[in-house]
Amino acid sequence: MNENTRDIPALTGLRGFAAVWVLARHYTNGTEGNGFWSDIAFHGGANGVMIFFVLSGFILSHVYRNQFVDGIRGKDYIRFLYFRFARIYPLHFFTLILWLVLFTVVVPRSGLPDMTSYTFILNLFLAQAWGFFRDYSWNAPSWTISVEWALYFIFPFALVAILSLRRYWMLATVIGAAVLALYGEPILLGNHNSEGFQYGILMISYALMFACGIAAYPVAVMMVKQSLDLFGGSLLVILGVGLLIYTCSIGEQFWLTTLAATLLVTGLYAANGVGHLVFGNRVTVFLGEISYSLYMTHIMVLLILLPLDLPPLALPMLAITVATAVHFAIERPSRTALRRLWEMRRTSVVAQA
Repeated sequence: MNENTRDIPALTGLRGFAAVWVLARHYTNGTEGNGFWSDIAFHGGANGVMIFFVLSGFILSHVYRNQFVDGIRGKDYIRFLYFRFARIYPLHFFTLILWLVLFTVVVPRSGLPDMTSYTFILNLFLAQAWGFFRDYSWNAPSWTISVEWALYFIFPFALVAILSLRRYWMLATVIGAAVLALYGEPILLGNHNSEGFQYGILMISYALMFACGIAAYPVAVMMVKQSLDLFGGSLLVILGVGLLIYTCSIGEQFWLTTLAATLLVTGLYAANGVGHLVFGNRVTVFLGEISYSLYMTHIMVLLILLPLDLPPLALPMLAITVATAVHFAIERPSRTALRRLWEMRRTSVVAQA
C-alpha cells in the first residue's frame, strides 16, 4: 500500500466546501431567501453529501490502489478495514455518546430523531443505514458514515473489478450505469421523503456514486500521464462547477450531481489552474481537514445554540470553532493512537518471528 501518496490540496478543500455546503443547508433548513445565490448557497446544500461519496471512492483509490492492484490478500484487506475504522469510528463513537448525554440527560428534548435502545445499538455498530431502520436516529448526519462503512467492505473488490476494464470504457461504463440507475432513483424509492429514507434501497444510489469516484481515478491518472491535465483538467473543473450550479436551480437530481462531482473531482486531480485557486487555498484546505468533525458536530451545535437567537453568522462560526476543537482534541489523537497500536502490533509480531 502506498500510504505516502502525494496529498492533493484541492481535493481536501473540496471536502471542506462540501461540509460547509451541508451546514448551510441545515442551518437555514433549506429555505433561506429566494433567487440565484440562495439556491446555490442553501437550497443545493444536500449536494454536498453526494460530493462526499464520489470524493471518497476517488481518494480511496488514490491511496490504496497499489495495495490491491495485484489482487486482494487477506492481511491487506484486514489492514485496510482497520485503518478505515481508525479513521471514522472514534469520532462517531464520541459524538454518539455526547449526543446521548446532551439530549437525554443534560437538556432532554422532544421531537428529535428516533432515540431508542434499538437504534442506539444500530448506531453503535454503524449499522443504522443498512435497512434495519427507515429514518434518522441519534446523531442524524452519521447515517452517511454508516453507508460509508458498508462500502469499505466492498471497496477492494470494486476497485479490482473496475481496474480490470479498459481505460476509456472504465469511466464510460460505470458512469453510464450510475446515471441510468440514479436517474431511476425516484422510481426505486417512491415518495421516500414522506415515508423515511428507506436506507436499504437508498444505499444503492450512494454505492454508485462511490463507484463513480473509483472509476474516475485511473482516468485522472491517465490524463496526467498523457499531458492532458492543464487544458482537460481545467475544462472538467469548469464543467463540474457549472453542472453543480445548474442542479441547484432545478432541485435534487442524484444522477446529475453525481456526474458533476465526478467531473469536478477528476479535474481537480489533473489540473493546477483555477480549481486549485478556489479549492486548494489555505482556508478551504483547513475546512477540509476539519470537515469530518464539522459534519459530525454541526447539528448538535445547532440544537444547543439556536434558541439563543444569535446573529446569522455567529452560529456557523461557532460550529467551525467547535469542530476545530474536536478535530484536534478527539479526532486526530484517537486516529493516531489506533494507527500506532497497529504498527506496534506488527513490530511485535515481526520481532517474535
